[in-house]
Amino acid sequence: MATLIATDSGKVRVLRLKGSLTFAGVEEIGPAFAAEAQGPVRLVVDLTDVDVIATPGITMLLTADRAVKQAGGRMILTGTRDFVQEVLRRCRLDTVWTVVRDPAEAIRQAGQVQ
Repeated sequence: MATLIATDSGKVRVLRLKGSLTFAGVEEIGPAFAAEAQGPVRLVVDLTDVDVIATPGITMLLTADRAVKQAGGRMILTGTRDFVQEVLRRCRLDTVWTVVRDPAEAIRQAGQVQ
């Protein structure tokens, strides 16, 4: 099971994900996540409470990142730890995405003009 909590912190949209980003988890939150990740938004995706990420979760994040960037926005991942951090490192996705360990710092960076 996965959940999505969307909040705003100034001009930054924060999406806090919880649970497992496996096929079942993405099936539950995918449409809502995609709807939040549209347009030229400044987006922080907080993965602090995500325990597992699999191919569907990675695909969801890649799709969102591409859509946000094409619209002139910015997406930053934060809160990666343990298994999730290891998967991103092994897949070399930490070189594709902006990953900031501290959620408050991620929000600050997302709010800066590029």
